[in-house]
Amino acid sequence: MPKPQRLCTYFANNTIDVPTLTIIQAWVEVGSRLCIGDEVLEKPIVYKPVSEQLEDIFRASVSSPRAWLVGPYDPEPFEEVSFDVDSAVATVSGSLSGKTATIRFRPVGFSWLFSDGSKLQGRNVTHAFQQEGEMSARALVQFEVDYQLNGAWAQAVASWSLSSNQVLVKVVDPPRRTLLIP
Repeated sequence: MPKPQRLCTYFANNTIDVPTLTIIQAWVEVGSRLCIGDEVLEKPIVYKPVSEQLEDIFRASVSSPRAWLVGPYDPEPFEEVSFDVDSAVATVSGSLSGKTATIRFRPVGFSWLFSDGSKLQGRNVTHAFQQEGEMSARALVQFEVDYQLNGAWAQAVASWSLSSNQVLVKVVDPPRRTLLIP
């Protein structure tokens, strides 16, 4: 079924608001373009939070946090396993609105997601897996971002989250023997 069309008039420069000597009149699909005489709806003003505005003008990079297994390395089901993640402040050179700036990433929050669906908070955590098999854990570190421009520090201007590497854990359930004593 053909789409409905309407007779549309527009200027040769393909606009309806910048006049030219030549005017074009053509049949166009309804809703495909504005024509001379159409009411122009103003686009709503979109307010972005500071963190999104900074993404547009902020350039710096920091490496992802590193997580690791503290031990035990081959735990049994229900045996507690300890995990840790880097938590150092990182200061790097970057740019802010095209000017060289010192950017500081301060870790302020730590959360962990485990392959069994469990979630924990904290830099160092302890978790017990209930089944044997290949399990994993991953940390998410929340950073507050500061910058120094012209000598003064602006603190907590944005927040950023970075995911760590995946830590693999092999949970083993060794065979058990029962010794009967008469």
